[in-house]
Amino acid sequence: MSTVTKTLLVIPTLALTALACDAATIVADYRADFGGPTLPTGWTYEFNSGLGDSANNTALTWNGARWQNGPAATPNFNANGGHPGAAGANNFAITGYTIQAGDPQALNYILNDGVDFGIRRNNLQGSAGADIDFAVYVNDALIDSGLITASGGQPGVHFFNGLDLGILSAGDTVYIGIGNGGLNDFDATSLDFSIAAVPEPGSLVVGVAGIVGLCLRRRR
Repeated sequence: MSTVTKTLLVIPTLALTALACDAATIVADYRADFGGPTLPTGWTYEFNSGLGDSANNTALTWNGARWQNGPAATPNFNANGGHPGAAGANNFAITGYTIQAGDPQALNYILNDGVDFGIRRNNLQGSAGADIDFAVYVNDALIDSGLITASGGQPGVHFFNGLDLGILSAGDTVYIGIGNGGLNDFDATSLDFSIAAVPEPGSLVVGVAGIVGLCLRRRR
């Protein structure tokens, strides 16, 4: 294979790789979309005693600056994050985004982090075991969960790292919930994430193979 032919093979491959990166479509961004008193398109702000039971989620109400549990201060969501409820029933603050008809359909979706984190437990104060627990669901299927705690003099941070949400279409809902970890103690939490549709890896491989094949045929 000549040097010229090798170059012809590399350039389309690099171009396709760049195209794949550019092709990711952000359909929802927690901070950019947040607002009230009307719910932002596709978004819900709710609470429940647990996750994976979306039929029994209860809607939070708008108080002029945030979505909260009526006259109770918590659970709530604000422009930069939220706060779970007190220990006991209804302690999970749950935000969800439902894929809309105008969003990309039947494509793989991922959960992206913001600039510095996906979820952050803000306060270094608190009693031993004062963690934040979180979970990510698609509809009522668990995708990711864990505990976030402060350590080493730094706030506790969790990164989604492009968490794979699977193939989604209109009507599918991605839920992110934050709980008090069993102890209501300095649980203010920051949220900074987006939901994006990406090309399927298989389609990219087929695309590269097709371009390579075309170059080889032209060489013959």
